[in-house]
Amino acid sequence: MKRFSIVAFVLLGGLALACSACRDSGKAGNQGNKDAIAGIGNAVTNPSGAAEAPAAGGTAGATGGTAGADGAAAPVGTDGKAGTTGDEGTATAGANGAGAAGTPAAGAMAGAAGSGAAGTTGGSADATGTGTVGGATATSGATGTSAATGTSGTSAATAATGTTGPTGTTGTAATGTTGTSAASRKNIPAVPGPGWQGKPKEYGIKVVKEYPHDETSYTQGLFFQGDHLIETTGQKGESTLRKVDLNTGKALKRFDFDRKYFLEGSVELNGKIFILTWLNKVAFIYDASSLEYLQTFSYPREGWGLTTDGTQLIASDGSSKLFFMDERFQLKKTLQVRLDGKPLRALNELEWIGGKVWANVYLTDMIVVIDPQTGNVEAKIDCTGLLPEALRDEYTDVLNGIAFNSADGKLYLTGKYWKRLYEVELVER
Repeated sequence: MKRFSIVAFVLLGGLALACSACRDSGKAGNQGNKDAIAGIGNAVTNPSGAAEAPAAGGTAGATGGTAGADGAAAPVGTDGKAGTTGDEGTATAGANGAGAAGTPAAGAMAGAAGSGAAGTTGGSADATGTGTVGGATATSGATGTSAATGTSGTSAATAATGTTGPTGTTGTAATGTTGTSAASRKNIPAVPGPGWQGKPKEYGIKVVKEYPHDETSYTQGLFFQGDHLIETTGQKGESTLRKVDLNTGKALKRFDFDRKYFLEGSVELNGKIFILTWLNKVAFIYDASSLEYLQTFSYPREGWGLTTDGTQLIASDGSSKLFFMDERFQLKKTLQVRLDGKPLRALNELEWIGGKVWANVYLTDMIVVIDPQTGNVEAKIDCTGLLPEALRDEYTDVLNGIAFNSADGKLYLTGKYWKRLYEVELVER
């Protein structure tokens, strides 16, 4: 009987241990599933079946696979941004007289008395200064003749009843002139003629105004979206996508990426924000309005700077080359950049201004202006001393960050871990 009790005790004990192990295993399995789900966040699975996890709303799983080479095609977006509007012309008052009103021309202001002269209205102008043609029409005088060809009546001051002048003819529409804003002209170097291969023009800069900048931002990509800045920052564990208030430097929206990602340049094109990574061999696409994650693509090179000419993406990889791509990051053209006939390496953050590619040259205070057709450097901009020594500390890094506001033609510069963002103007040397 004792022997049976001992055997039964042993069997029951073994069964209890087995059940305990099963529970522990089940808990571990559930926790592993939770960790995996938490790690995936808002990841979207590519057609290849490998999930790539960005940071919008959640952090990426540490073991997430890299994106498949072929993602879903991006929808065709709308055309590029409209430019600024030129100055509006005003009608000039005609001579004093009391004639019958002539037939007015559409859309213009009447002259106070007498003949109205045609005003010209400027059309819209984009960032490069090429605008659409506006039109204006001559207007009739309020109490005199309408157009320059109308005959005015006898002055009411000299006759009790002045004879009525004949009805003036309707004025002909005048073509409006276009042009860039004064700020734009100051910040866009003169364009050399076709086939130019001469010595680049040299510029310095003048600070117009300074703004706060988050000194924890290792700035990689910087561009305007309306009145706000979109900024991507780098370093593992510090990489972010931000919508930033210009006046305060504070992030209105911020998305932190998993620490395995090192973000680089970024740009907006056709309603989407495109973001490169340095060595991760992936690129992300976000919705420009909501900043929600859309898609991940594989990317074959190191990611450095990124901009757009309004039609295609233009990227740098730290070499002397620029890469022109479609919205699926498919390569369309490679351009060799040369300064004084020699390849210029370390091209970093990029910006499209006045039909040219502007590039920070990494580890220097120089920005170069590149012809996108020939690859020749047409201008050099020396930014030495932009950030004063009093605002530098042990963490302050190099100049990197060019943002051009096409709405007003103003140019802004900053750097990695800089405490300031500067509005600047070019000064020709």
